[in-house]
Amino acid sequence: MNKIKFALVSLALVLGFTACNKNDYEYEPGKATTNDKELFFEDEEDLVLAADQNTVAITLNRANTEGELTVPLIVNSAPEFVKIPATATFAAGEAQTTVTIEVGEGMNPCTEYLIKISIPEEYTQAYKEDAGSPVYSFTIYKEDWEPVANGIFVSTVSPLKGQFEAPLEYSEFLEVYRFSPFFEGVYYFFHFDEFEVTEKTKEDTDTTYVKQEFYFTDAKGKHVTKFSTGYFHPSYGEVSVTILEDYDMGYSEYIDKNSGEPVMEFYWPWSVSVSAGSFGNGYQSYYVTEWLRKPWEEKNAE
Repeated sequence: MNKIKFALVSLALVLGFTACNKNDYEYEPGKATTNDKELFFEDEEDLVLAADQNTVAITLNRANTEGELTVPLIVNSAPEFVKIPATATFAAGEAQTTVTIEVGEGMNPCTEYLIKISIPEEYTQAYKEDAGSPVYSFTIYKEDWEPVANGIFVSTVSPLKGQFEAPLEYSEFLEVYRFSPFFEGVYYFFHFDEFEVTEKTKEDTDTTYVKQEFYFTDAKGKHVTKFSTGYFHPSYGEVSVTILEDYDMGYSEYIDKNSGEPVMEFYWPWSVSVSAGSFGNGYQSYYVTEWLRKPWEEKNAE
C-alpha cells in the first residue's frame, strides 16, 4: 500500500514539474515591428563602369512617404577606393532616393570588387512577409575598352552569312580586341600580337622573323575555341562557332590584285553548329577600313 501511495505522489510531482516547465518556456512566435519606417533596396544588380566613369548609383525605397527621413547606411564590405555616403535622405513625399557611390583611383580595370551595404534593423520590417531586402550586395567592374579601328566583318557561313559594319575596340589591361557584328552588346573577343623573333640557324647565325599570336578569348581574356554567336535558330536553337586553330589564322596587309587597293585583314576559320549538327566551315574576315591606332606597334615601340 505504501509503495502505491509513493508511486502516485511521484507521478503527481513529475506531472506538476512538466506543466510548470511547459508554461515557463512556451514558444511565442515573433511579431511584426510596429515602426512605420519600412525601408528596402531595389533588386541587387552587378554594375559595369565605363572607362571614364567614376560614380555608380543604387536605389533605396520606403513604404511610408510621410515627411523627410534620413537613414544611416552601414558599409559591410567595400574596397578602399570606394566612398559611400554615411546617410541617405528622403524628401517629404518621396518613395525612393538615390545613393551615389564614388569610385576613386586604385580600381584595376576588368576586375570585380564586392560592395555590401545595409540599413539598420530599426528601419526595416524584419517579420513582414513581403518586405524588401535591407541589404544590397553587388560587384563593380570597370571596363577600359577604347575604339582602335573601323571595319567590316565578313561572315561566309549560314545562318549569319553577310557583311556587317563593326568598330574594333581594345582593352589595354586585357590585351584583347572585341567587335560586335550581329547583335548589339554581343561581342567576339580575340587577342592579337605581332613581334620580331630572333633565332639561331644550323650555321650558328642569327635569323629574325615576324611572329604573330592570334586566338579568341572570353570577356576576361581567357583563351577559348568555342562560343555562342548570340543567335538562336528558330528550328535548331542556339548557334555556336568553333575556331579551327589547326588552320592558318592571323593579320595581313597586302595590295588587292584586282583593285590595286590596300587591304588590312584579320582572318580565321571557324565551324558553325547547333545541337543537331554543323552548318559548315569557312574562313571569316574582319577588314579594317581605318586604323585609329595599332596597339601592338605601340607596345613593341616601348
